[in-house]
Amino acid sequence: MSVYNYYNGFAKMSEKAKECAKYLNNELKSFDKSTLPSKIDEIHLIEHESDEIKHEIMENLVKEFLPPIEREDIMGLTHYLDNVTDNLEEVLRSIYMYGIENITDEAIKLSELIIKCVDSMHKCMEELHNFKKSKSLKSLIITVNNIEEEGDEYYLKTMKNLYSSEKDTLYILSWTKIYDLLEKCLDSCETVAGELETIVLKNS
Repeated sequence: MSVYNYYNGFAKMSEKAKECAKYLNNELKSFDKSTLPSKIDEIHLIEHESDEIKHEIMENLVKEFLPPIEREDIMGLTHYLDNVTDNLEEVLRSIYMYGIENITDEAIKLSELIIKCVDSMHKCMEELHNFKKSKSLKSLIITVNNIEEEGDEYYLKTMKNLYSSEKDTLYILSWTKIYDLLEKCLDSCETVAGELETIVLKNS
């Protein structure tokens, strides 16, 4: 009986997060309200594939006698990776729900920062199997944190501009929700990085 590779499972989940991030960015840049329902279905398929990997990890953990790291760390990391794809999917769903007609430059900029953040997070996952000897994992975790901080600053400026320049209450409320979700995508990557840092400290 082969031993399940949890590190590979984490990397596959983060790869799906990368797919979601790129898909979201592409749809925001080439936005077409009329095709949004089908686009939501497509990004949901990517999220569903990530869910299947998550279930595979958890099913193996139930049967595992001696996992490579503590069970609660595997459960936590799996949960936080799942949150990244869930949040990315929720952005498109909210754009549809709020009847958004046009995508702002600020939303596209935030989605581009998300791509960078998720990509760095994925590189962390690819390096995790070697965490005891890795010379790059620490700097990759820091990179995720730095991109999230950059996103926070841009989000703050964007929200300040939204509330100072717009008069349409519904527009303000709709875009507040969407910008919040985009910022939440960045936060969820930072949470993954924080969990990684904890795992490394506990096992070093």
